[in-house]
Amino acid sequence: MYRPKSIPIDDFSQMLRLWSNEDVERCLRAKEIRMSQKNMHTAGPKSFARIREEMVICLNFAID
Repeated sequence: MYRPKSIPIDDFSQMLRLWSNEDVERCLRAKEIRMSQKNMHTAGPKSFARIREEMVICLNFAID
């Protein structure tokens, strides 16, 4: 792998060890899974449970 001249050899070696770590691979896999989800949470800070409860209480929305 090409090392930019602005990065010292020791730092670059440490970065390569970090990037090849299993935790990094697991994070990348989790990212792929998150991106493949079809139903994204777009309600802001409110949880789906809270939105559901508000619909039941305020709108008399029946949920089976």
